[in-house]
Amino acid sequence: MRIVIVGAGISGALISLLLRRQFGPSIKLAVFDKGSNLGGRMITSYDNEENSHCSIDVGAQYLTLTKSNGVTSK
Repeated sequence: MRIVIVGAGISGALISLLLRRQFGPSIKLAVFDKGSNLGGRMITSYDNEENSHCSIDVGAQYLTLTKSNGVTSK
């Protein structure tokens, strides 16, 4: 069986892990992403190449608030 996953963010990474655990090497699994790194909005930034011990997890660049997921307190 051949499976292609488009997007290597948290969802694509998780589903590829779960598929590999379920089916092992019996499937051919390919993951494609438009970015140069895996992880989508999960980003780790490093101080510089010489000091790779200094890092920060940047995470999502924005959050969206809509009526369906927002709560208003009185």
